[in-house]
This record gives sequence, C-alpha cells and structure tokens, in this order.
Amino acid sequence: MGTSRSVVFLLLLTLFLPPLAEGSWRISPTRIDLDPRSRSGNVAIVNEGEEIRHFAVEAAAWSQDEEGNDLYEPTEELVFFPRRLSVPPGEERVVRAGVRVPPADRERAYRLYIQEDAPPRMDGQTGVAIVLRFGVPVYVRPASQQVAGEISARIENGEARLSIANRGNVHFRIRNVSLEGRGQGGEAIFSESLAGGTVLSGAARLYSLPLPAEICSRLREIAIEAETDRTPFRTTVAVDEAGCRP
Repeated sequence: MGTSRSVVFLLLLTLFLPPLAEGSWRISPTRIDLDPRSRSGNVAIVNEGEEIRHFAVEAAAWSQDEEGNDLYEPTEELVFFPRRLSVPPGEERVVRAGVRVPPADRERAYRLYIQEDAPPRMDGQTGVAIVLRFGVPVYVRPASQQVAGEISARIENGEARLSIANRGNVHFRIRNVSLEGRGQGGEAIFSESLAGGTVLSGAARLYSLPLPAEICSRLREIAIEAETDRTPFRTTVAVDEAGCRP
C-alpha cells in the first residue's frame, strides 16, 4: 500500500518594502515614528485576498556596525499587541506598538516583523511555498533632533572609496549617491550613480567604485553628492597618479 508524501520547501522573504502582490496583503503605514509626546503607534494589516490569512509578530532592536551592515537582536523595549492575529478576506486588523523606555539623546531604532504563516500542506503536494515577512521600521526620536552627515573619500588602488557617516542623532535615508569625475580643465570625464539606504545615528555606509586606468589617469578630482531625505551632503576628492595605481 503506497504512502502519499508532501514535499514543500518554504522560502522566507524578509521585505523592507511592503508586499504589494495583487490579491495578497499589505501594511499601512510602512513605518512608525515615535517621540516624547507620541509613545505608541499602529500598523494595519489589510487582507486583499480571498482567503483568511494568519500572522505572527515579533520585535527586534536595530543597529548598524562600522561598515553599515544591519544588526538585529531580540528586545523587550518595544512592546506590541497582538502577537498573533488572523485577518479575514477584505478586512484589516491593527497591531499596536509602543516603547517601554524613555527617549534618549540619540534616536533608537527597531523593527516590528509581521510574518504570514506558511500555507497548510496538502497530501501529495510538491513545490515551493513563499512566506513573506515585512520589517516595519520603528524610530524613537529624541526631544531635540540634529541632522548631520559627512562624506569622506579617497582614491586608492584604482578605486574611489567613500564613507557617508551619520554625525547627527537621528537617522537619514540616502536616496542616491552621484559621482562626477572632472578633468584638468573642469570638464566632465565620467558620472556614476550608486544606490542608497538608511544610515542610523552614529553609523556609516561604505562604497567602493573601481576606476578604469584609462579614465582615472585623466581625472583631477571627483565631486560627490549624497541626496538624502533630509539634506544633501557634498564633498570633492582630488585624484593623483598614485591613487590610480592598482
């Protein structure tokens, strides 16, 4: 007598943008901003599908290392309710979140993870089940906010190496980093655009851009601008022959 088997692989996708698949589910708003006067906030899960969906909620403290990599660890500072919930089709449910600790001199950052349960397995079913998890950023701002950023750059081993550091006490989001290489007469030799990302207070984001020898040898300087959601940061770095050598 044969035995039917289910072979289903689960693929967990952690999103930092809201899931927008038609007929699925979405989150609103996509971030929570707290401060000394507003200690709690809400996130709505909207089920736009035709079946009931089940979710689990978790929290993590969010920091970044010296190279700008995101670090997460469990935390009791961010409280939320409920921890599990079900959303019928065409309806929405609310997750409420707040902080136990008072605001500090530097902004605190967290992620509120909302994960959809894996679909039930059917006998004989094979394939891949995609499970979505969305990380809602939660920022707890200080009473007095200072926005400050600094770009440091050098040309070394035939590469432009950049560091965009957050010297303020609140985060900023880099939308785009543009570089323009200029020749001896100030003429544009090349231009390049680099992707951005969130830089938490006290952290930095690093970039490295290879410079082909035939281009690097013609450069006098590279102008750099980081466009952010708060204010742009700019600098110019000189280029010399030694820096162009690999």
